[in-house]
Amino acid sequence: MVWYDVPGSGTPKVSDWQYFNDMGLYIFDCIIVLTDNRVLDSDLAILRACKPFKNIEAFIVRSKSDQHINNMVCENMPQGFDPYDPDMDAETRSLFFLKKLEERQRFIDETSQNVQMHLEREKLLTKKVYIICMDAMLATVNKTRSSKAIDEADLLGDIRGFVLERLQSGC
Repeated sequence: MVWYDVPGSGTPKVSDWQYFNDMGLYIFDCIIVLTDNRVLDSDLAILRACKPFKNIEAFIVRSKSDQHINNMVCENMPQGFDPYDPDMDAETRSLFFLKKLEERQRFIDETSQNVQMHLEREKLLTKKVYIICMDAMLATVNKTRSSKAIDEADLLGDIRGFVLERLQSGC
């Protein structure tokens, strides 16, 4: 398995299809569309360009989940709250962890709904959105546990499964 990182798309001078061809994305077995805060038109353009190619699997990945969840939690905590305060009292710490569980689930639900809405708008097939963060991905690769993990193991497993299926089919 070989990983490549190509420059982002979406410059006004280059059409979606031209970008897909110029970058040679048609030669890859799978493409990972990595989003941060929102799904961009350029992300959707790559997914649209993959559609005619039955041999290209596209994975949608939402990164930096841990940062976004922490931001959501801090917005719902009392003013002046510092999640890294070593002198935090037990009641505040308990509230923080409870809010973190709630906000984590809300983030997962909202992220999935948002991506599906964009896919439907573009008449693209529904796809799973893999929600990950760097620390949890590193832990998953190193076969250790992370409290930040959401879809890291699923993403790696699904990519491995797809690659093995392609190899077994003789491609």
